[in-house]
Amino acid sequence: MSMPRKIYLGLAALTTGLVALQFLLAGIGIFGAGGFGAHRFVGFVLLHATTLLMLIVAAVGRLGRTPMIFGGGLLVLMAIQSSLPGARDSAAIVAAFHPLVALVIFIGAAQATQYAARWRTEGPAPA
Repeated sequence: MSMPRKIYLGLAALTTGLVALQFLLAGIGIFGAGGFGAHRFVGFVLLHATTLLMLIVAAVGRLGRTPMIFGGGLLVLMAIQSSLPGARDSAAIVAAFHPLVALVIFIGAAQATQYAARWRTEGPAPA
């Protein structure tokens, strides 16, 4: 497997793990075991970074259309997700979509990981 493919797979798997962690961190905040600081940091910093890097690696590594769609789509979903919690004060119904979008992000990241994991059994990347 080429280096760009390995990096992409690692970023996709890391993104999936970070989204799973987000559910735990949100629960910690919701149920009073702590605040939302870690949840915000992972979402605003780490997940934006991993999805942006997925897009960059897919483009620079010429991994094809599907990896670019996964990276770009997840990055767009992260931007939408980041805007939802702030709406809670003015439009609670909009903020209520935050957990649903999180689930969509998790499924997308898991699918990107599965897609990239198939490269292990395939031949070399197309030229």
